[in-house]
Amino acid sequence: MNYKFAKGNISKIIALLLVFSLLIGSVDLSSVFAVSKEDLLDFSELTTENQMVSEPENVVLEALELDQRVQNFNENWKFKDGDEQGAQNSSYNDASWQTIDVPHDYSITKAYNQWNEAESGYLPGGIGWYRKTFSVPESARGKVININFDGIYMDSTIYINGVLLGNHPYGYTPFAFDLSEHINYGQDNVLAIRVNHQYPSSRWYSGSGIYRDVNLVIKNDLSVGYRGVKITMPNLASQVGSVVDTNITTTVDNKSANSQEFVLKHRK
Repeated sequence: MNYKFAKGNISKIIALLLVFSLLIGSVDLSSVFAVSKEDLLDFSELTTENQMVSEPENVVLEALELDQRVQNFNENWKFKDGDEQGAQNSSYNDASWQTIDVPHDYSITKAYNQWNEAESGYLPGGIGWYRKTFSVPESARGKVININFDGIYMDSTIYINGVLLGNHPYGYTPFAFDLSEHINYGQDNVLAIRVNHQYPSSRWYSGSGIYRDVNLVIKNDLSVGYRGVKITMPNLASQVGSVVDTNITTTVDNKSANSQEFVLKHRK
């Protein structure tokens, strides 16, 4: 069996074996001195700076026949439990972080403690960081690019390529941000999220982190707004079992510099 040792550790190993041989008088040191220089492995080169982060996810851009393209972003996130200085920056090295998929709960992996609140199942909250690397093709330039979160518990702060997008303090509502002005087209982009679950915060177990779906949405500059369709039936109580009055309100976003004409259609 062959063994490889770091250059800086050989002298320490030999010294320990010499001491051990004096104690028992039966250690053969020939195998130690037989290690060649070519066999030595220099562990000083294996620094975190040389480690690779997870492979970036490529955003697929297809014809926007139905106004927008949605790509699920649930897979291949990096996660770190606890606060981290500079983790919002693209240059931050997250190679040592855990690779996870969302939905994800970082409270459930922690130790139960009777000093934590009973409503949260005696599990703590705390701070957690998420990072995801992705690439958007040059052909998407000029489109509107949104990141949609169905739910993060709770008090989340969102960054793209080190730029602060905003904060969403509530844990049970969906929200979205426009990434268009901050995307590096044809290059890697880093989405970073700091979650701060301060407790007590709930009357039941809520968990902590990105616990619902995440989607990247690429739209034309003229499109239906985020959660832009509202349907109400104001007279439903008196019209049950018959024709029901239905009101549909639609918000249309125009991100271009010019006024545009459009036809709005609603299909069953």
